Amino acid sequence: MTKKRNGIIRTYIDRADDGIENLLYPSFFLGQELAYDVFHSIWAATIASESPLINRNNQLAADKELGATLLKDGQYAMFHQYGGTACSPIILFGIFLPLSTCSDPAISKKITRLIERIGQTFGEPPNESLQQWKSELLDIGPLTIAHEKKSAREAFIRLSNLSELHPWLKTHFKYAVEFSGPDSTEIQAESDAIIPLSEIDRHKANPSSEIWKQYASALTRGFRERRISETASLPWDNIDQFASWLTRGSGLLQVNPRDIRASLIWENSD
Repeated sequence: MTKKRNGIIRTYIDRADDGIENLLYPSFFLGQELAYDVFHSIWAATIASESPLINRNNQLAADKELGATLLKDGQYAMFHQYGGTACSPIILFGIFLPLSTCSDPAISKKITRLIERIGQTFGEPPNESLQQWKSELLDIGPLTIAHEKKSAREAFIRLSNLSELHPWLKTHFKYAVEFSGPDSTEIQAESDAIIPLSEIDRHKANPSSEIWKQYASALTRGFRERRISETASLPWDNIDQFASWLTRGSGLLQVNPRDIRASLIWENSD
């Protein structure tokens, strides 16, 4: 078992059978949306340390020492997929404020109910649904949907009005600083005992086979064991301070406050 204070988060972390307590999803995200090439050039070493497949091929080992110094405690990146069968991906880098940290049970309950309804909608929502969601979000807090239909899709809603949203989040939520659980190498090692890496493609062609089901079960079970083990209150008084904290060292990524985005995210759709 290991503890993780920054880096790449596997989206499978949400998949557990015991509710939302200590889990990443549902969550508010505050930070940047990154293009893949920017993400890859800066966090190559983090990917290498997290992915057993890349590690074994030794593709990114040269960047390992550099990457270890890039991320501060509580800074995470992850590939979030949304949109149901459309499976639209987005790379998020910043902090995650899980619903499980909410100090107001009424707020948590309202968000959970709204997510359940939105999660039943695939693709673009009808106008009447969108208007209803907007109304319900405003009843919860300063949660204004940005860009109308383009962002109001399953498992991802981009929010606007950061000047009001930031103090609201600071009052009611904490951000995830540390996760505990097995690391990627430990999880993959257990799965490899069922299907060796060299056999993956052959077995993947038959996902209904018992041996593939066992492999997938071992892989998913490992990620289910991860839990949020430390949270913290937001120390930043405004978005400018947060952007300064999020900025990467050595000038690799200068984060402009205008580039900060806030979103409500939940179940990964892959």
